[in-house]
Amino acid sequence: GALVLTGSKAAFLGFAVFLLGMLFRYKHEWKKILLGGLVMMGVSLFFLSQLYPDNFFLVRSLEARQVIWNNTWSMVKEKSLGYGPEVFSFFYPSFTEAELWEYEAFGSTIEHPHNQFLELWVAVGPLGALLFYALVAAILLPFMVGNQKAVVDNDKMLALGVISVLVAQF
Repeated sequence: GALVLTGSKAAFLGFAVFLLGMLFRYKHEWKKILLGGLVMMGVSLFFLSQLYPDNFFLVRSLEARQVIWNNTWSMVKEKSLGYGPEVFSFFYPSFTEAELWEYEAFGSTIEHPHNQFLELWVAVGPLGALLFYALVAAILLPFMVGNQKAVVDNDKMLALGVISVLVAQF
């Protein structure tokens, strides 16, 4: 239910990664997990297509994001060490190209680049972005590859959930 209410196709990608992780973790239950996941995704996609009938299956969102990513990369090239946190929407208009208005309403405010790594790079530079992902990896890796007896199953599931969110945000 909550997945549908987000209206986010990226959230479905994160859910798919979560299902894939579940399939690897619980190989002996693969049929139940796959069937349950496909049913949940199918029902969710149906309701999402009903909520957003005009643009659900269009690639407009992806094309707009590609333009935003290109414009954001122009920002990175201009000031590679970052602009600071939470200032993307102030600087982005200077880098907006006319092509964006083919996909978005003219004058729309683009608040973020729809890509976590680019957003971090614009905010804190490449070193800050790499340090963030190194920290996430340092926290998650022990849970994902740790000794089966030393790491409880709930911790691995929590780590898989965090990875799924990161995939959805990327």
